[in-house]
Amino acid sequence: MKILKLLKRESGITMLEIMITVVLIGILSSMATPRFLQFIGRMKGRADVSNNISYLRSARTFAISNGVPTGVYFDIGNNQVYVFQDDNGDENYSDGTDTVVIGPEELNGSTNINYCSFENNVVIFETDGSTDESGTIEFGTCDDSYRQYTVSILAATGKVSMTIQNY
Repeated sequence: MKILKLLKRESGITMLEIMITVVLIGILSSMATPRFLQFIGRMKGRADVSNNISYLRSARTFAISNGVPTGVYFDIGNNQVYVFQDDNGDENYSDGTDTVVIGPEELNGSTNINYCSFENNVVIFETDGSTDESGTIEFGTCDDSYRQYTVSILAATGKVSMTIQNY
């Protein structure tokens, strides 16, 4: 009988055990929060660059399927991207003359267009999916660390690829 009373008395948890558990959870979450916020910043930057890759691929597909040269204009000063039909055939974005298919699309605040090797910051896809020249577009993200994303475009096929560099 005495053993049964002892077992009943020791079942359950005390308030002290609950408080220790809450404190431990608080300490662990405070250590994880800064890394999680860095992760969110990196993912936003990568999402912006992935969206720009999608714009490039969409322009290529649009040019092939509609039989009209289609371009992507990177407005470095305003941090915006336009996808347009090159209606006048000048291989340049002409506001009011060319038909805008997508845009202007703004990049989020932490992502910038740093450099575009294409003439006039315009990539034109021909009706066979190729471009006149190979080149790169560089994007940078400034969250807690600097990351540079380089998007490369191959002239012969119009293939678009991305590389990432951490600083």
